[in-house]
Amino acid sequence: MAVDIEALPEKYKELFKMISASYDFYDTDKQMMERSMELSSEEMIGLYKQLKKETDETIKNSETSLYLKNIELERKNKELEQFVYVASHDLQEPLTTTSSYAGWIQKQYQGKLDERADKYFNYILDSSDRMKTLIKDLLDFSRIGVKGELEKVDCNKILEDVLADLDMAITDCSAEIKCGWLPVINGYPTELRQLFQNLIMNAIKFREKDVHPEINISALKMENHWQFAFADNGIGIDKQHNEKIFIIFQRLHNRTEYKGSGI
Repeated sequence: MAVDIEALPEKYKELFKMISASYDFYDTDKQMMERSMELSSEEMIGLYKQLKKETDETIKNSETSLYLKNIELERKNKELEQFVYVASHDLQEPLTTTSSYAGWIQKQYQGKLDERADKYFNYILDSSDRMKTLIKDLLDFSRIGVKGELEKVDCNKILEDVLADLDMAITDCSAEIKCGWLPVINGYPTELRQLFQNLIMNAIKFREKDVHPEINISALKMENHWQFAFADNGIGIDKQHNEKIFIIFQRLHNRTEYKGSGI
């Protein structure tokens, strides 16, 4: 006997629809099961082989596509690395020449022309110095992770060498650097040295006016890695800029406040 759903009280309509839908699903599923039971073992094996073949072809095509994309990416990375190196090298030559001549002219004619001429020469030399820094930073940036091999690195020795290199900068601002024992880790010596040096220099550079920098360096053993911390009493970074500062060329201050290329 057919049931008129619309004639049912409102509260029973949804319940009846759910029961009806469940029965339809069961009926469909039952038909599929009966159909599969009608298939012979040969037909079942045939279906399995066909399905496996299609799956294997799909996987093979995906692997081939991924392999080709990796080759293309590697090629482009090598081209980019070569471009940055050549561009940096080629830019340095005319820049060095320009800077040298500007410096020579300034030395010869300082105070012999007018005040504006002296100012213009200072602009040229300052711009040349900024360009030199930018080119060097770009070149260093392009080399990160290139042809590096993991090796045992004593971070105490890394820090010792970095502090020796930065001795003048540390002394000039009377910076105080404290550090406990640091671990020996598997890492890239050159990149770790750059990292330590840049973090310490940032702490020195971005300090409050008339405040001596205090830098505390530590390492904490976690479950499967070491967590390093470089803490200082500098100007800090507002949380809203936490992502921005890691974008290349992004700066939070103008050059009259703090120098740098933003790399």
